[in-house]
Amino acid sequence: MSDNLSITYDIVNLDTLDTALDILLYSLSDASQRQYMNTFKRWIEFCDAHALPHVAMTANNLITFLESEPLAHRTKQARLSHFRKLLEALHATSPDNIQIEQMYRQVKLLKIKRRDSEKLEADRPQHALTPQQVYQAFQVFEGNKKQDNRNRCLLAILLYCGLRRAEVAVLQWTDIDLDTSLLKVRHGKGDKERTIPILGGQHYIRDWQEHCIGRNYVFCGFRKGDKLREDKPMSTNAIWEVIKKVEPVIGLEGLSPHDARRTVITNLLNNGASVSDVQFVAGHVNPQTTLGYAQVKDAKEVAGRISKKLGY
Repeated sequence: MSDNLSITYDIVNLDTLDTALDILLYSLSDASQRQYMNTFKRWIEFCDAHALPHVAMTANNLITFLESEPLAHRTKQARLSHFRKLLEALHATSPDNIQIEQMYRQVKLLKIKRRDSEKLEADRPQHALTPQQVYQAFQVFEGNKKQDNRNRCLLAILLYCGLRRAEVAVLQWTDIDLDTSLLKVRHGKGDKERTIPILGGQHYIRDWQEHCIGRNYVFCGFRKGDKLREDKPMSTNAIWEVIKKVEPVIGLEGLSPHDARRTVITNLLNNGASVSDVQFVAGHVNPQTTLGYAQVKDAKEVAGRISKKLGY
């Protein structure tokens, strides 16, 4: 990967870039337009921070951009696809421009590699924790170290709010209002913002907050000696490692952070919450995605709930 992000490119003027973007966005749905525009907004911010021309979409620069945030593999793939489409539109607008053609060909060949943890997670079975297993998960970190406090708070956010790993990583203390038990997700999928209830574990959050006075990010890494690292987001891989410590205790093989999200959705739906409400909490565009998370474990329990609702 090239470290030279300040290379200058005399490739295309901004009017041509805007035209290509207009062509690209014209046929997209409103939801897709928001996703594309979020990608390009982040790209512009990245370019401005590195004194890089907005059109310098080389493979090396895009790799550096995609690795500059704690993103899930699927999100990186989606953003790369957005750049492919934009470069395709640029190439169609300026077919004789050799540099644009080179960038377009490079990015067409570019693939996002999964980290080892992501490969393992993709092959894991899907779990929804029982209330007893949730209780056991917190017991794993019942010590008095700061790191134990952080991990209990992390479990509370995962198991009682259902956030994605990438959403948890960038969470800031200004996003949490413990007085109202509400949490603001500022950078959800597609950069959608939503405010959701904190459904439990507020005391774990308060305990950790006492160690974070003056800090912006809720979750951070640790140095030796139980010392907090600099005020930067905890990596998504580090979040995965915390969950891995819970796995042998609760007896679920292949447990992943996404299972905490599945747990919240399953429990809400099984306890009578409407699909639209659960969809909002989860941040899903499609309600079918929400229903796909729910796991039914006991047919008698389902029959009892249905009979009660129908008055049988």
